[in-house]
Amino acid sequence: MKIENFELKIEKPQNLDNENYVYLAGEEIKGKINIYNREKTRIVRLSLRTVGSVYTGWQYANAEYESKENILDMYNDLTGNLSNYCDETMELNCGEFNLEFSVKIPKNAISSYYEESYGNVKYSIVATLDIVEDCGESEIVSESEFLVRSFLSLDSPHFLNPAYSTEEIVTDRVCLCFGNSKEKRKITIKSPSLGLLPGETSNLILIAEQTARKPNKNSQIKWVKLSICQQVDFVACRKDTPNTWDKRSVTRAIQNYNNSNINCQILSESEQQIQFQIPKNLPPTSAKENDLINFSYFFRIEIEQNLDIILPIVIGSFRTIL
Repeated sequence: MKIENFELKIEKPQNLDNENYVYLAGEEIKGKINIYNREKTRIVRLSLRTVGSVYTGWQYANAEYESKENILDMYNDLTGNLSNYCDETMELNCGEFNLEFSVKIPKNAISSYYEESYGNVKYSIVATLDIVEDCGESEIVSESEFLVRSFLSLDSPHFLNPAYSTEEIVTDRVCLCFGNSKEKRKITIKSPSLGLLPGETSNLILIAEQTARKPNKNSQIKWVKLSICQQVDFVACRKDTPNTWDKRSVTRAIQNYNNSNINCQILSESEQQIQFQIPKNLPPTSAKENDLINFSYFFRIEIEQNLDIILPIVIGSFRTIL
């Protein structure tokens, strides 16, 4: 082949981890197409296509589920740019050439993701060079994948408001004078705001309130673990029955709080402040629930009486109001 090199390269910001760099939806991607031609070659077309797709699929019992959706397909014709290096008959001159390009990711793009068992969201830029050779027309293709984080602003007053969740715990209380009784208390976990950003520290508050008429101030219980959890929901259609859908969910604790150095006892009337750092590079909470892949998050605190307190939160990607 007369063309020895045809390569598309995405230029990522300097001083960052280029391999794992994530573009925010609405951001511009810049890059270059490198072409090295050792002999004059007739050019038909140079095109650039930015594509994105969602795939979900699994097998359950005797049924197979699979869904595919193209969520991005943008086309750019760069033939005119390449013609600057061609003669009047569109034959590319010998030598090395670099063509710059830029594409803007739509602001409604969803986050990149990969789950081996259930599905993925992938994005890539594909450059295609159509040429004429002695044997006829042929094409050369170069592709480069990139990662996207969806755009979710936390400037809405709803996301700035505090969030809290409360559960009532009932324990047996032993009294030598009046016999056994039930002791009730409310445990509340509170976040200063419903919306949180990856990488920031949330000052959580754990509140205990005694609800008995004669509270035992020395009574205490113990919380075992505090975690932030991610739930990813996958939806797919049954192959042999188009109107039959199935849903699979993957829930995992993505970060646990290290409580080894603090008092984990919850007194009957108490208030504890806990600084919890949100992990970095989390895909934001899904803005709508009808996608094939959806993300949601919550804090979970485990109490020793086999009780979990769940506090749903929203992970965003952008905030201007401090």
